[in-house]
Amino acid sequence: MLYQCLTKNNELKAGKAIADIGLSSEGKIILTLNWEWLDDSNKKGTSMYIENGLLSNNSSD
Repeated sequence: MLYQCLTKNNELKAGKAIADIGLSSEGKIILTLNWEWLDDSNKKGTSMYIENGLLSNNSSD
C-alpha cells in the first residue's frame, strides 16, 4: 500500500508498506505494517495495530 502522512512539523511525507492482517488468540484483528519512507532517508520499520473493541454504534435506529 502507498500512504501519506503529515508530520508534527507539518511536513508531508510519502511511504509504502506491506500489510498483513491477522487475528489474535482472543479474536481481535491485528494489522501489521512493514513500512519504509519514499525519500532518501532509507528509514524502515514495523508498526502493529490491534483492535481495541471500543467501537460503538451511536445511531438512533
